[in-house]
Amino acid sequence: MNEPKNNFRNYPINTLGDYIRQNNSTWRTHNYPNKQHDLDWYRYLRQQANLPVQRDILYGKRRKSKVHSQTQKTVAYDDDDDLGISKINFTSPPVTLTWLDLKAKAPPEDKGIKRTIRKALCPWKQVTQSTILLEGVSGIAKPGQLVAIMGASGAGKTTLLNILTNRRPGTLKIEGEVRVNGTNMGRNINRVSGYVQQEELFIPSMTTREHLHFHAMLRLNHDISKEQRIARIDEMLDLFNLNTVENTVIGQPGLIKGLSGGEKRRLLFASEVMIDPSLLFADEPTSGLDGSMAFTICDVMRKLCNQGKTIVCTIHQPSSEIFQLFDTLYLLAEGRVAYFGSRKKAQEFFNKLGFEAPNNYNLSDFYIQTLSILPFEKEESLERIQNICDTYEHSSLNTQYIDEIQKYHSIDDDQSNGIFDHSSKYKTNIFNQFRWLLWRLLIDMFRNPFEFRFRILTSVILGLILGFSFLNLKYDQTASQNMSSVLFLMILDVTFMVVQRNADSMSRQLPLFFKEHDDGIYRTIPYYISKVVVELPITAIDIFLSITIIYWMANLYNSARRFFILQGILLLCMLVSMSVGTLIGVSSPTSTVASALVVPILIPLLVVSGFYIKTKSIPKWLIWLHYISWPYYTDELLSINQWADVKSFDCNRMGNTTCLRSGDDVLAYYSFKKSNYNRNIGLLVLLFGVGQLLIIFFVILWIIYIKLKYFTLRGPVPGQPPHFFFGNLIQAGLLFGSKPISDIYISYKERFGDIYLFWVGFIRYTIVHNIDDVQYIFNNRNKYDQGSIFLEKLSILAPDSIICNIGAKFKRHGAITMPLFRRNKILSNINIIIDGTDKLLDRWRTQSSEHVHTDIVEQCQNLLLEVFGMIAFDYDLETINENLSENKNELTEALKHIMDAFRMILYAPSIISTTYLKCNPRYQRARATIERYLNNMVEQELTESLDSRTERKKISLIASLVSSLQTDEKAEAVKKEEDKKGISRKELFDEMLMFLIAGYETTSTALAWCIYQLSKHPRIQEKIKKELIDDNTGQYLSFDHLDSFVYLDCFINEVLRYSPTIDGTSRTVVVDDCLPSSGTRLYKGDQVLIPSSALARDDRHWKIDPNLFYPERFLNEDKHRHPCAFLPFGNGHRQCIGQDLARLELKIILARMLQQVTIGDGGPEFNTGGCIQRLTIVPKHVGVTIQFS
Repeated sequence: MNEPKNNFRNYPINTLGDYIRQNNSTWRTHNYPNKQHDLDWYRYLRQQANLPVQRDILYGKRRKSKVHSQTQKTVAYDDDDDLGISKINFTSPPVTLTWLDLKAKAPPEDKGIKRTIRKALCPWKQVTQSTILLEGVSGIAKPGQLVAIMGASGAGKTTLLNILTNRRPGTLKIEGEVRVNGTNMGRNINRVSGYVQQEELFIPSMTTREHLHFHAMLRLNHDISKEQRIARIDEMLDLFNLNTVENTVIGQPGLIKGLSGGEKRRLLFASEVMIDPSLLFADEPTSGLDGSMAFTICDVMRKLCNQGKTIVCTIHQPSSEIFQLFDTLYLLAEGRVAYFGSRKKAQEFFNKLGFEAPNNYNLSDFYIQTLSILPFEKEESLERIQNICDTYEHSSLNTQYIDEIQKYHSIDDDQSNGIFDHSSKYKTNIFNQFRWLLWRLLIDMFRNPFEFRFRILTSVILGLILGFSFLNLKYDQTASQNMSSVLFLMILDVTFMVVQRNADSMSRQLPLFFKEHDDGIYRTIPYYISKVVVELPITAIDIFLSITIIYWMANLYNSARRFFILQGILLLCMLVSMSVGTLIGVSSPTSTVASALVVPILIPLLVVSGFYIKTKSIPKWLIWLHYISWPYYTDELLSINQWADVKSFDCNRMGNTTCLRSGDDVLAYYSFKKSNYNRNIGLLVLLFGVGQLLIIFFVILWIIYIKLKYFTLRGPVPGQPPHFFFGNLIQAGLLFGSKPISDIYISYKERFGDIYLFWVGFIRYTIVHNIDDVQYIFNNRNKYDQGSIFLEKLSILAPDSIICNIGAKFKRHGAITMPLFRRNKILSNINIIIDGTDKLLDRWRTQSSEHVHTDIVEQCQNLLLEVFGMIAFDYDLETINENLSENKNELTEALKHIMDAFRMILYAPSIISTTYLKCNPRYQRARATIERYLNNMVEQELTESLDSRTERKKISLIASLVSSLQTDEKAEAVKKEEDKKGISRKELFDEMLMFLIAGYETTSTALAWCIYQLSKHPRIQEKIKKELIDDNTGQYLSFDHLDSFVYLDCFINEVLRYSPTIDGTSRTVVVDDCLPSSGTRLYKGDQVLIPSSALARDDRHWKIDPNLFYPERFLNEDKHRHPCAFLPFGNGHRQCIGQDLARLELKIILARMLQQVTIGDGGPEFNTGGCIQRLTIVPKHVGVTIQFS
């Protein structure tokens, strides 16, 4: 019989096991099946690895432990456990890990802002494209299984493992779901799993036992005694054969001699196995190990599986002996699954495809080579891989696994099945964490005496060099300048030395910190405090020695008191420098970057410190650097300390230099003031405190960055993994305004479905398109309250306005303002609206009928300001003035600047938004202008009589607000919110400001869209005119006429639907809830956004194509639509209170205009539409002609 033809050559026999199986007839006649529980095969493998054979014990069994005292909670060995280690976590159930339809895509290298800049500046260069790394892979790992993920280089092994462990899959865009026992645990998977990573991160000066001791004290549950922890350490040393090196330092290649590569790898395993995880991940556990050590590691993994653990590992080219230890193979090729199933059945699967392994060939090598891309046969290799993957995908084996996996993913994901512990992931309190971190750092310090001695020696040598350079200075004109130089050199020495050391030290230890923080070993605060406690005295000793030598050799002021004060001042400088150095270190991705940043940051601060250039000569645009320059404050303090008691000295003036005769003259020459002494000390302390806060902020920011960048979406809600800081804003094209937000909602709905997650910066929104769930949210006001976008963003503009309030404060303000906007109260304002419209028409009459009005948005804003000022505040804002050549005045310009500033902060965190507005002079000037107008309105109202105001407060907002002013604000301020009456002066101004903005902005935007749509649809315009003529209104409008303009109502509704002024409505989840229609779980504090602009374009809710502009839809087919399909002013208890006034204004203004003019299209050059996202969605390019009838 002919051998099957293949492209693989017969490799020589490489192992003793291969030789025996081929040449030993006794072995062949036994026909051992290579089962992992077979005693003879087990003994044979251990002999090959030079491991002792445990006689008369089945594979993996361990003898029962010696008799222990019943009074002590000693570690118990169970005869029934198929493993040689004890069990300490009796509450953790067996784990089944499943992953379904995982997809991973690597974004292009020139992504985000970099891609945008490249397209703009280098359009001829080809931009890179995304790379698919995983393409819909699924799998399952059960208790007792040892799963090997194998494949050629670039197949996707490490990518898959990173996604499964939820640890740092980089900037990948990930889809799909990973569950543990049917629960989507996200980053909480580390509570039930251990992760042996390929990178070895240790403190090199610690011994093997000390490393395990540190992990035992911080990672084992708090109910485990110290004796049990020590016993656990001994057990790990015995299990991983580390007893002989337990007192050997771990070491660092090239610097500290220590453990070998195999011993370090076993120590990594011991650290993770110690906590008795139900699930263990291992990334290339045999990489860099010889055959004996590799088998030892895999033998331990096999034994762990026999106890019921679930282990998933990636492995590259295992030997024949190691390969026999695996239950399940997961073969990847080009991001797809080529085979997933039993190791024994893999050969049968490949044989059916015509890929038969040569006799005595290592099957793992055969599979990997079959799935490799050969460089000289690339196309044939890709075709072969595709054929294998397609065959497996359509096989019954794959179908069987998918059905089983889907059962786990169809479970209600409530994280309440016992696997998820809602308690803290940290096993011990913050004080114990600090204690053991301090213990580790002290060991590291005392084990490296050379570094400590070298730092001391360097300080002494530097002190001697500077001391001899300025030896025994005299108190005269020349020496005064030299002494000032000595003082500044002291500051340079302290600043550069401390900043550089701390920046380098912190950045180098960040990888270890992030790894251990992810493992839940310790929190950020104790880690940082322990580093400061250890580093502070060492640095202080360095500085004390060098400064002492310089001080007395240079003959500075001969006083012990002044000497110790100088040391104290430099100690403060050192503390600030430590903060800055640490800040640079934690905010830099690598130590190289941190070192490179030190000089560019320090040089400008030193230049403006007053020594090189006097304060008065610093350019104004750089003066802010002067105020944050701690060298400046330190230099002034040291100079005052040095010269304050020097009453006189000789003036040996040379040339035209200023004659200095006393210490006061020296201080005056450098513009230093004694009165600043206490201030400077306070500022140094403040800078140190601010530095500490910034360090903690940046560390937390880095942790947030990692959690976002490597974010796994919670539960079944899909979405796009966010970018750091910007969330999904850049990915969606929203940050740079490249897409209308309604189009973004629609595209995400088509991609992710009716409910998905969308990140705005650090804020996560659940976007709900399911219309039944939308109605449920609006109907349950006790579960869904005002959204954070209003509470956080608008509160920056007017924190005490009704729109930013909730609870009792909302009710107090609502009782004053809301009744004024009821329909029966606003109808009396019809003449005010008509008068304002007539003013605008009079202006239009002065223009030629061929003139193209490109400032329609501004004209609409002026009109609505004029109208709303009279309606709400009884004040003529004079925004429509016949003498104005342009449609601009002081108030409209100020409001425009306010809106522009608000657009800049719309998606930024609150702290950045507040800082930006505080530092924005244009915004501050605009705010002052508006406040001046508001003050004028209030003063005018206060001149009215009490009787007049009492009568008018039923219909006038300003009268109602002023009438509600508190008579004793201090007394009201101390009351509970529920007991307060009226409003304060500040609340009055915030209400007026927000009503002024909201009262004109939304309606003016809608009016501008109406004019634009009228110019584009002459048929609709003529139909409205006909309705006006048929009603015989002439030039007169009344309440009865308004009710008869049905088609005009339809037109306004269609404009609000087709060109919405707002994109959606947000709500905050008050209590945990589940949306009834979709079954989506929401949790307290979650932000929900209803995309009303997308619902208005959803063809499932409209009988006539929603992408058509067709007002008639509201007359017939779509008259009885779903109530939540059209939400121009929101819905529920927090909908817009001014919607009736807005509709009335739009209807009267449009009717009055169309009685007299015809609005024409200004042409494609001016009237192209588009939109700009501000507080509302404003039309971008509107250009129309006005022709009077």
